[in-house]
Amino acid sequence: ATWRTNRCMTQFDPFSEDALSRPVPRYTSYPTAPHFHEGIDEGAYRRWLGDMDPETALSLYIHIPFCDRLCWFCACRTQGTTTYKPVASYLGPLGDEIDMVARATPAGGNVGQIHLGGGSPSILAPEDIGRVVRMLSDAFPGAARGGLEVELDPRGMTEEKLDAFVAAGLTR
Repeated sequence: ATWRTNRCMTQFDPFSEDALSRPVPRYTSYPTAPHFHEGIDEGAYRRWLGDMDPETALSLYIHIPFCDRLCWFCACRTQGTTTYKPVASYLGPLGDEIDMVARATPAGGNVGQIHLGGGSPSILAPEDIGRVVRMLSDAFPGAARGGLEVELDPRGMTEEKLDAFVAAGLTR
């Protein structure tokens, strides 16, 4: 599943049989940018989610688009911030989108794994690490059973943040 609701795709069907055998770039870019166009709207996106087999294991990618410092090599959509205010403000709309996707998938979806990326999820305050995982678990019952993978910037990690990721179910 993809969280890119603000773009549109071409005739390429990411749910087709051959989509699973196609080489694709990084997980954050699927479907790739050339497959987006204005002809696919929110209704099509919701239909795709609704037409999924309830037994399909979803891989959820949650993008935290903030970093303490931007890396010179980063190609991700992110922004540096020296205050926590934009990060905290992002979590409400993130929860709304998680709920929207869960309502659009059959029976809330069957989550196989969760990946937190960014930016860097290590910018999250320890209490917000737990909050994001609770939002996912509330929206997708059983999501906690799947693996939790996190991209971390070690420069901003603290023992409290690491403990919060472990308590949230960090597996990789």
